[in-house]
Amino acid sequence: MRNTNFSRYSRQYDLGIKPRIFIGKDLVRVKLGLKILKFRYKSDSDLENLLQLLERNYVLKTYSSLDVESETVVDIGANVGDTAIYFAASGAKHVYAVEPYPYTFRLAKENIKLNNFGKEITLINMGCGGKSGQVKVKNSHTNRLGDMLKDEGGRINIRVTTLRNLVRLYGLNGAILKMDCEGCEYEALLNVDNETLQKFRQMFIKYHKGCTTLVRKLKRAGFNLKILEPLPIKHGIREQGLRGSIFAYR
Repeated sequence: MRNTNFSRYSRQYDLGIKPRIFIGKDLVRVKLGLKILKFRYKSDSDLENLLQLLERNYVLKTYSSLDVESETVVDIGANVGDTAIYFAASGAKHVYAVEPYPYTFRLAKENIKLNNFGKEITLINMGCGGKSGQVKVKNSHTNRLGDMLKDEGGRINIRVTTLRNLVRLYGLNGAILKMDCEGCEYEALLNVDNETLQKFRQMFIKYHKGCTTLVRKLKRAGFNLKILEPLPIKHGIREQGLRGSIFAYR
């Protein structure tokens, strides 16, 4: 058994579907309705990251406001595949899951296979930004909560695409967008045309440095908005802005 104490994640939650998280050797199981979903981890840091994701997305039901049943979902910032699997298990017709970091991408691929969602989920090893290109990261880099994709001058090339390219490539129209990419939301959304944004009927966007510009952009594209969970970001005694979520719908 690993040294880190994660016993608090195994308690029962009464939040409608009553999920529970069970930690085993190299495998975590989470209950979603009548389904038992499985996720791999390879280290203590993997486990810590995974448990935070599962508690946020399966226990606290962060994305329950999205109507994904029988719909196409674009998941920007797929991490280990937890949200893509959540959407697929919740009845999404298809999920296009975008994850840039190779290590996390491999875990996501394994988790999707483990849960038999290979037909429902297309996993894309790319980042999303304001323009197509590539960034270089170090070989040791893995995606953790709070990590922003940026050029580190390393040896691994990561391709970056745009929302417009994804919409065109997969023929999206009336899709649902989930975006949690630790800062890429600004370049990805502020540099795209309104016509592309209007290919989505619902969005759930995590913002990390305030939301004023994002709100202005989405309103101009014709979306109604709800601002959720705004929390101050502080370094020492200095406030650096707000982080939270935007639920946008048309």
